[in-house]
Amino acid sequence: MNLRNYGGDYSVGLDMGTGSVGWCVVDKNGRLLHFKKQPTWGSRLFDSAQPASEARVHRGQRRRYVRRRWRLDLLQGLFKEEMDKVDPEFFMRLNMSRLVEGDPIFNGNDFTIDDYYKRFPTIYHLRKWLMETDEKADLRLVYLAMHNIVKHRGNFLRQEEKNLKSSNADPSKATAAFFSALREWCSARGLEEPAKKDDQLAKVLTNEQKLNRSTLAQEIQPLIVISASDDPDFDPKKASKALANAMVGLAAEFKDVFGDFACEKTKISLGSDEDLEALRDTCPDDCTELLDALCGVYSAYVLQGLLSYASGESISANMIAKFNRYDEDLQTLKDLVHEYCDQAQFKAFFRGPTYRELDENDLSDRYSYDKAQGYTAYNLHKLGYDEFKKEVEKLLKGTGAQDDERYIDMMARFERQQFLRRLKTSDNGAIYYQLHLEELETIIKNQGRFYPFLKDDAGKIMSLVSFRIPYYVGPLTDRNARVDAHGNKRFQWSERKPGMEDATVTPWNWDKVIDKNKSAENFIMRMTGDCTYLAGEKTLPKCSLLYEEFCVLNELNGVRWSDDGDDWRRFDAAQREGIIRDLFHRYRRVTYKKIADWLVQQGEANNPRVKGGQGESALESKLGSLLFFTKDILHVDDVVPGTKLYEDVETIILWSTLFEDRSILKEKLEDEFGPSGSGLLDAAQICKKRLTGWGRLSKRFLCGIRVDAQSGRSVSIMDVLREGNPNSTRRCGETMVMMEALRDEDLGFQKTVDDANRAYYAEQGSELGVNDLPGSPAIRRSLNQAIRIVDEIAGIAGHAPSNIFIEVTRDEDEKGKRTRRRYDQLKEALEAFKKDDPRIWEEIKEASPNDLDERLTLYFMQRGRCLYSGRPIDINQLSNAGLYEVDHIIPRAYIKDDSLENKALVYREENQRKTNELLLDESIRRKMSSEWRVLHDAHLIGDKKFNNLLRSRITEGAMKGFVARQLVETSQMVKLAQSLLEARYAYEETKVVPVKASMSHNLREAVGFVKCREANDFHHAHDAYLACRIGLFIQMRHPGIYDNPIGYTRVVKDYVGSQAKVFNRTHQMPGSAGFVINSFLTSGFDKETGEIFKDTWDADAEVEGMRRALNYRQCYISRMPQEDTGAFWKATIYSPRNPKMGPKLALAVKRGLDPKQFGGFSSQQFAYFFIYEAKKKGKPCFQFAEVPVWLAERINARPEALVEYASGLAEGAGLDFVRVVRSKIYKKQLIELDGERFFITGKKEMRNAVEAAFSTSQLALLEGGVADCSFTDVLDILRAVQSAASSRLLRQIKMDDLITNGDKLSGEESLELAKRILLLVNGTSNMVDLSAADGSKFSGCIQPNYSKLLNDPKTNFYIIDQSVTGMFERRTRVGL
Repeated sequence: MNLRNYGGDYSVGLDMGTGSVGWCVVDKNGRLLHFKKQPTWGSRLFDSAQPASEARVHRGQRRRYVRRRWRLDLLQGLFKEEMDKVDPEFFMRLNMSRLVEGDPIFNGNDFTIDDYYKRFPTIYHLRKWLMETDEKADLRLVYLAMHNIVKHRGNFLRQEEKNLKSSNADPSKATAAFFSALREWCSARGLEEPAKKDDQLAKVLTNEQKLNRSTLAQEIQPLIVISASDDPDFDPKKASKALANAMVGLAAEFKDVFGDFACEKTKISLGSDEDLEALRDTCPDDCTELLDALCGVYSAYVLQGLLSYASGESISANMIAKFNRYDEDLQTLKDLVHEYCDQAQFKAFFRGPTYRELDENDLSDRYSYDKAQGYTAYNLHKLGYDEFKKEVEKLLKGTGAQDDERYIDMMARFERQQFLRRLKTSDNGAIYYQLHLEELETIIKNQGRFYPFLKDDAGKIMSLVSFRIPYYVGPLTDRNARVDAHGNKRFQWSERKPGMEDATVTPWNWDKVIDKNKSAENFIMRMTGDCTYLAGEKTLPKCSLLYEEFCVLNELNGVRWSDDGDDWRRFDAAQREGIIRDLFHRYRRVTYKKIADWLVQQGEANNPRVKGGQGESALESKLGSLLFFTKDILHVDDVVPGTKLYEDVETIILWSTLFEDRSILKEKLEDEFGPSGSGLLDAAQICKKRLTGWGRLSKRFLCGIRVDAQSGRSVSIMDVLREGNPNSTRRCGETMVMMEALRDEDLGFQKTVDDANRAYYAEQGSELGVNDLPGSPAIRRSLNQAIRIVDEIAGIAGHAPSNIFIEVTRDEDEKGKRTRRRYDQLKEALEAFKKDDPRIWEEIKEASPNDLDERLTLYFMQRGRCLYSGRPIDINQLSNAGLYEVDHIIPRAYIKDDSLENKALVYREENQRKTNELLLDESIRRKMSSEWRVLHDAHLIGDKKFNNLLRSRITEGAMKGFVARQLVETSQMVKLAQSLLEARYAYEETKVVPVKASMSHNLREAVGFVKCREANDFHHAHDAYLACRIGLFIQMRHPGIYDNPIGYTRVVKDYVGSQAKVFNRTHQMPGSAGFVINSFLTSGFDKETGEIFKDTWDADAEVEGMRRALNYRQCYISRMPQEDTGAFWKATIYSPRNPKMGPKLALAVKRGLDPKQFGGFSSQQFAYFFIYEAKKKGKPCFQFAEVPVWLAERINARPEALVEYASGLAEGAGLDFVRVVRSKIYKKQLIELDGERFFITGKKEMRNAVEAAFSTSQLALLEGGVADCSFTDVLDILRAVQSAASSRLLRQIKMDDLITNGDKLSGEESLELAKRILLLVNGTSNMVDLSAADGSKFSGCIQPNYSKLLNDPKTNFYIIDQSVTGMFERRTRVGL
C-alpha cells in the first residue's frame, strides 16, 4: 500500500540514538507501506552534538582575553592626553611593535631599545626603579610598568584582604581558612572536628629549612589529623596524606578525601590547571569549599617560594633576585657538565645546530627548535621544567657529579622547583593582586609628583587592577551576542539600570550602570537545572529544608532492619518520625549503629541490625540546613513546614545558594529582614555559611503534584514519603521510596506527571526551541530529528499515525575504560584477602584489564570458587564448557538479565538443583549464605546479586517488577519524545509507546535476525521495524500489560512453571527470550486443527514475513547537512621554521603578522561552502569556495558580507565577480556527479553516498564469520560492494586488483578487507589501509576539484536537497 493519503490506520517506529534515528511506517498488520516504489523505512544520520562544556572553556578564555584588552585600552585612555604631549605616536607604535623592525617603542636617539634592556633587563627592574627613584621618569617608561601590572595583575584568592602586602603575605590566612573549611567538612560528614593547627602549618609552609616537597608533605601530614569514620572505605591517614601532598603541589589522590566521584582523573597536582578545572567541575558539592581552601594553601605555598629570593621585599625585588640567581644556576650547571661530560655532550646540551647551519638559505643564527636538546630545548620552551630536570639527571647519571656537593644542592633545589626556574611561569598565578597593586600605588605616589594626572586618576588606575567583573554579571555588552531561535541572548544576561542602556561601562562606574542584583538572579536562574520529571519547573536548592527532608525520607524509607538476621523489614511511619526527631534533628551524621541503638532504647528490638542506606555504615542524607538554622541561627527546636518562619528560611537558603557574592546576600537579608534581622537572624553568621548546589527535583513535583487516594484524600509525593502508601491496608501505611510511589499504578503519580508534561508541551507548542528542551545537546538533536520525521510522514499520509513505537539505542560504554574500572575495583576488593588467599591475589596481579572476559571476571568476583558449592575453580580450565558453566541466578524465563550481577560461574554438576520456581535449592542457600555475605561485604558482589542468591520465592511484587522491567522504558530521551509527540498529536489520539531495545535484541537472538553495524546503516531502520512489530503484537495479544502488569503475573508464573518442567525433565535450562518474545513466537491457534485458543496470530508466518522484509535491498538513507560553528581555526600555533608545517602556514596569529615571519595557524575552520559565478576573459565560470566560521558570524548579521567576500576571492583569482549562485552548501550535502551520488565533507573531499545492501546470509558472514570461511565466501560481499560504490571510488582503490589479490588471503583476512572497503562505500571513513591485498595504506580518499567539475560542460553536477526522511528530493543543476 502507498503511504500517500493512506486511508487506514498506520504506525510509525522510531529507533532513536545520539547519532541516528531509524524509522519505519507499517499498516495495522505490521506490513511495510511503500512510497515511490520503495518500502517506507530509513535511517537519518547525523553527528552527535557535543556537550556544552567543550565550548564553555574556550568561551571563558576568550572573555578573559577581551577583558584584559579592555583594561589596557582604558589605561591608554587615561594616559593619552599627557602622552600626546610627549610622544603622540607612542601607543600606535606600541600596539604595532611586533610588526616593525628595529626600535618601534622609543623614537629618539637619546634612548633606544638597546639602552632600555641594558638598564632594565626585565620589566621588574623597571618597576623597582620607578618605585625607588627620585628622578622624573620618562612617561613611556611609567606606562610600560603600569601596562605590565594591569596585564598580569594576579589572583583574587584573598580578595577581602585589602591591606595584604608582600611583607605580610604569609600563609597564615590561607591555613586558617583551610582548617575552618576542613572542620566544617568533617562536621558535615559526621567526623570529629580536627584541632586547628593553622599557625604550625603556616610555619612549615614557609619552608625555612629548604626541604624538598616530599619531605615537606611528610612534615605537614601529622598536622592534619582526621578522625576515623564508620565508613570502612574511608582511610583518615590516606586523606591526610592526600591533603598534605596537594598543598605542596605533589600528585594527590582526591578519591581518598572526597570518596568516589565522577571524574576521569582524580590523582592530580593542583599545579595542573587543566586537571584542576576538571576536578572542580565534578567535585562533590559538599567538598567545593574544602577544595577552594586547599587551592588557597597551595597558592600561598608557591608564593612563599617566589618571595624567598628577597625576603620581606616587593615582588619586583624578589623577581630581580630570582633573575640574578638564574645566571648563577646556569653557570653551576655548565661547570658540572663541562667537568664531568665530554665536549660533544656539552655542545649538544647547551647549544645545538642553528637554522643557518641546517639551511644555507636561512640567515638566522638561532638554535633550531626541532633539533634542540637539553638546556637549549628548555630555553626554547620545548621542554617543561620536570622534563628538563630528568634530562639533567640522565646526562650526569653514573658520573662523579653525583657525589659533588654542587650537584646535590642543585637537585635539592630542583626538587623545590627553585633551580633555573624562569621568571615567567605558572607559579606567577599564585601572586595575589594586592602585591601588584602595592607596587602600582607606590609608582603612582612616586611619579605623581611629576605627573599630577597620576594622582588625580589614581583611583581609576588602581581599579584596573583591583576590579574584577563578578562572575554572575557576565558579558557587559550585548553587542555581537549570540541569540537562539527566538532572539534571546544565549550567553549574555547582565541587566542595566534604567536610563543606562547606552552608558559606557568602566571599572569605576560599573555598579552605577549594571543592576548587579538582577544580573545575579538572571545568571543563577539560567544555571539552575530543570526538574528531572516535570518540564518547565526549576529545581530546588540542594540545601533547602524541603529537599533535604526529601533526601532523608527517600533514603530512610529504603533502609531495612532485622532483629534475627532473617526477617528484614522497613520502618513504619511512627518509627521514621521518631528516628528523624531523635536522631536527624540532633546529629549531622546518622549511622546504622545510632539507629540500632535507638530501636533498642524504644524497646523495638534486642539486637537489631540495620542496612540499606547509601553509605556503608551510615545514611548519606542529613538535615544540615535545619540543624544550622535551629541551633546556630534561630535557637529553636524545629522549623515547621507551612509556617512563615519555614518560608523565610527557605528564602534565605535560596539566596545563599544564588549569591556567591556575600555582599549581595547581606544586602538582600537586610532589605528583607532589616539590619538586625528582625531580632532573629544573624546576617553575619548566615553570610559566613556557604550553601551550594541544586537538587534534581522541583517543589511542584514534591508537593504540587497531587493524586486522590482511595480514602478520597489528596496526597503529594512528600505526603507518601512521610506517612506511607495511603492505599495500604497497614495501620501505619506501607513504607515507600519516591520511585515506588511514582511507579505505583494505583496511586497514579506517573500518569499525573505525564499529563502535566503533555499540557506544558501543548501550551508551549512552537515557542519551544530545540535548545529549550531539557537534556544534553545530543538528546535534543535526536529529538528534533525524530519529530521532523514523524511530521513528514504524517504530512504524506494525510493524518497522524495511530501509534508511535519508540526504541532508544543506548550508546555502548568505551570498553577500555569500563574494563579498566572493573579491574581496579576487583583488585582493590581482593587486596583485603591477600593474606588469607594469596593465590587469588597473585592471579589478579598477573591479569590485565584486557584479559577480563565474562568468565575470568566472575572467577575473580567469586574469589576463584564455585558460587554454588565453594569448590575451587581451575583458572586454566575456565573455557571448558563441559566442566564449568555460567548460570543465570534469576532465570531468563522471568527476565533476560545478562549482567554480571545476575550470573554465576559454577561447576556444571552443581547447577542441577532448582526449585519449581527455577530458583536455587534451599540446601545451596543454607550452605553458601555465609560465603556470599563475605563476598558482599567485600564489594565483590552487589546487593542485587546477594539478594537474588538468597531468594527463596518470587513474590507478587517481584513478579510485577520483572514484567515491568521488560516493558517500561525509563530513559530521558523516551520520556521527552513521548511527551512532545503526544502533545503534538493530542487531537488525533496518537498513542506513543516505548519499546525496550532489549526486546528487539531478544527477538533477533531467538529467530536469528542478524544485526551487523559494519555492513551499512540499514540496521537503524530494521530496529525501528522490529519495535513496530513487537509493539503491535503486544497491543493485540496483551493489550493491558502496560497499564496493568500485575494482572499478567499469573500468566508469567504459568510460563515459568512450564520452563521448570522442561528443566526437571532434561536438567538443561531452556533458552528463553523472556515472556513477551516467547509469546510472540507462539501461535494463537492449533495449526493442525485450526482451533483458536488465543488469537489468529501465526508466529511462523509472521517471523518469515519479517525475515523477507529484512532482506529488502531498498532503504532511505539521509544525512543531516550541518554548519560548523565554534573555533575559528585549529588552536596550535606553528613556527615558520617547522619543517612540516612551516611552508604551509597561511593564517596569521594576528592581523598583519606575516606567518612566514611570526608563525601562524595550520588551518582555519570552515562553516560551510558556497558557489559563485564570475567571468574570466568575458566567459562565465563557476567557483566553489569555503566560508570560514568567523565570516559566517558576520553573514548572519549582514548577508551582503558574503557578496563582498566572494568579490574579494574573485579579484584575488583574476576574475570578475557576477553573482552568488548558491549561498550555502553545508557539510554532508548530497550531490550527484554524472549519475553517481556523493556527500561533501571538505573543499577537496567527498565520500560515497550510496550504501551497500546485503542479504541476511551475507550479514551473518560479516557479523560473525563462518567456520572455515574462504575468500570465495567473501566474494559475493565484494560484488555487492561494487554495485553500490561509485566508479570514482572503485578506480581510486583499484577494486579489480583487490579482488584479484584477495584470493591469496585467508577467510578471516578477506573478511577484514571487505569490512575496510565498506567503511569507504558507506561513507564512514575517508581513508583506510588496504595493503593486505597489495592496495595502498591510504586508500579511498576522493579529492575532487569542485570548481573544475562545475566548469566542465560534460559533467552533470547536481545539488540534491533531501527532506529529513529522504523520501523527497529537489535536484538543482549547477555549473556550465
